[in-house]
Amino acid sequence: MLLVRVGAVELGATPPPTRGPGPRVVLGLTGAVASMHAPAQIQRLQQHGCEVRVAATEEALKFVHAEAIAALTHRPVVRGLWPSDGQHVVPHIELAQWADAVIVSPASATTIARIATGDHSSIVAAVALATPTSGTVPLDVAFDGE
Repeated sequence: MLLVRVGAVELGATPPPTRGPGPRVVLGLTGAVASMHAPAQIQRLQQHGCEVRVAATEEALKFVHAEAIAALTHRPVVRGLWPSDGQHVVPHIELAQWADAVIVSPASATTIARIATGDHSSIVAAVALATPTSGTVPLDVAFDGE
C-alpha cells in the first residue's frame, strides 16, 4: 500500500521489461521491535513483483536474523557503511543508486533524528540521505506518538 502512494508500484501495471522483475526496493531496518516483521514485509513486497535488498542497523538485527532476510532476498544484508565482503564499493551509495524506492520500516526515533540532521553514521540513515533528491523516502514510524 505504501509503495502505491509513493509511485513505486502501480497495481495492475506491468513493469517495463528493461527494469528486471519489478521495482527495486531497499528496505531499511532500524533498532525497533517492529523489525521482527521484516520477513513478512519482504514477502509482501516480493508478491507485488518487487526486488528487495535490505540495509539494517546492528540494533535491528537483535530483532530479526540476517540469515532469514538473506534467505528471502537472496542477497546479504548490508550492515555497515564500509564493505566487509569486498562486493560493495560504497554500500550506501550503491543501494541508493540501485533503488527505485527506499523505505525505512521501522524508523526508530534515533534514525529519524539522524536523517533529519544529515547524520549518516548508520547504514540506514546513509542510504536514505544518499537517495537522489527526486526520490522520497517514506518512514514507517516505530514509536507511539501518544
